[in-house]
Amino acid sequence: MAFDESVAKIHLNKLIKALGTIHSNLSILQPEDIESLGYLLTVQDRPLATEETKQKARQLKESSHQKYSTKHKEISEALSDITGKIENFTKDAESFNFYKQQCVSNGQLKNLLGKFRGGSASSSSSSTTRTGSTSRPTSGGTSRPTTGGTTRTTSGGTARPTSGGATRPTSGSTTRTTSGGYSRPTSGGSTRPTSGGTHTGTRKKSGGRRFLIFLLVIGAFWFGYKLTKEKNYVKNIKEEELFQGNDYEKQIAVLDSIILESNKRQAKKLQEFRDERESIWMEEMISDLRDAFSTQSSESQVQTAAKYKTKDSLRYIDKLLTKAEEKMKDSPENEEIQEYRKTFNKLIKRYRIKL
Repeated sequence: MAFDESVAKIHLNKLIKALGTIHSNLSILQPEDIESLGYLLTVQDRPLATEETKQKARQLKESSHQKYSTKHKEISEALSDITGKIENFTKDAESFNFYKQQCVSNGQLKNLLGKFRGGSASSSSSSTTRTGSTSRPTSGGTSRPTTGGTTRTTSGGTARPTSGGATRPTSGSTTRTTSGGYSRPTSGGSTRPTSGGTHTGTRKKSGGRRFLIFLLVIGAFWFGYKLTKEKNYVKNIKEEELFQGNDYEKQIAVLDSIILESNKRQAKKLQEFRDERESIWMEEMISDLRDAFSTQSSESQVQTAAKYKTKDSLRYIDKLLTKAEEKMKDSPENEEIQEYRKTFNKLIKRYRIKL
């Protein structure tokens, strides 16, 4: 589709609105998301890099959907708008030149970008930990440190390690084995066998038990291999070029086809990915329609396009409405979409436009 300045201005207004929302809630964003956002908001200062920008935008969009869509839905939607519009403005040289010019000439956009440059740096706090060692007396009159790894003396006169690896004495007497296999205490706290003594602390594992352990190890290895294979299969699909952009309709059609040919585990993971992409698509769709039909600036963008018979813009909105009617007929926004359709049809009729 050829570059249409009126459509580009619709995208620009939506970008400005989303930037305002994010700047007001910047403290909620996590540092890695602020860093990605900073990259996208400085593309105008660098040469056009469509693929690199697409990748950064996709990463931020997926991250924001996972982190903020539940508790901070407004932020998730605003980040989705920003990534989508920046992708749109960097898809070709003509769109990019328009955007660079607006970054200089559009006062509202220029002001917001300036605020992000000055206010997106985050401070990190660090905490230190110290350990102190104190001592306390034990039975026998000596002392031991509570931390630090030195020794402590207990009743009995010998030593064993405390925390830190040194030694402390033990108490009590242990046994030694006499002839005939019995044992008796010695005077040092250790045990030693005498003539005729036997050691009964270990058992031989049976051949059947060893074989069972062998089977369990092989099973675990095979399960891990299968799991890794499934994970790589889904990962490779997600990294396909098609899924780096915002052609959600095509993405969902392709995923529907792949899911039918996948096994149960693969299909489950791919269905989750498909639902995520469709959710983002629906959010962008309804957001675009709200911007197009908003009357905050005396007249809506749709009315302006109809007045000046800008057919490319009107065809774009008509297509958007058709998709929204099809995909969101059972959603809470259905009534809102039907109102947009009535308004659109009235404008087309009033200005006698044939699309």
